[in-house]
Amino acid sequence: MSKATLLASIASQITNAVNANAITPTIVGNILSEAVNLDNRPYKVASFILSQTGTAAPTVVVLENTFGVGFTWSRNSVGDYKCTAPSDVFDVTKLFFSGTPQSSKSIMCAGFDAANAVYLQLQSWQTGGDFPRSDEWYNESFEFRQYL
Repeated sequence: MSKATLLASIASQITNAVNANAITPTIVGNILSEAVNLDNRPYKVASFILSQTGTAAPTVVVLENTFGVGFTWSRNSVGDYKCTAPSDVFDVTKLFFSGTPQSSKSIMCAGFDAANAVYLQLQSWQTGGDFPRSDEWYNESFEFRQYL
């Protein structure tokens, strides 16, 4: 049932009349809760804002996570980070990555090597045209989706 159909059903059944067929506030609340939690997207998503300084692991603000598990972020080396899930939650044949570096002189690369690990690298432009890996991230957005 779509969200629109569910909301139309609620609207058609609400009444102030007191009779055997009247809908109660509890029923309305339960139906509305179901409508709010309805998610028809064809994918699971995890969206983050990441910051990192020095040799520390990234600090993470979770914007959305529909995978149903928590993720652990760590720093492997300069500009090389890992997001680990507690179990094999990723289907690597259906995984999509998106990241947006705040600097126009940076690039972000993502990949995976297991069904529970996503790797992220940040590289920044240096004089001479090189793009070595780098630390020092500030409010970088990163998202991965797993299509169903």
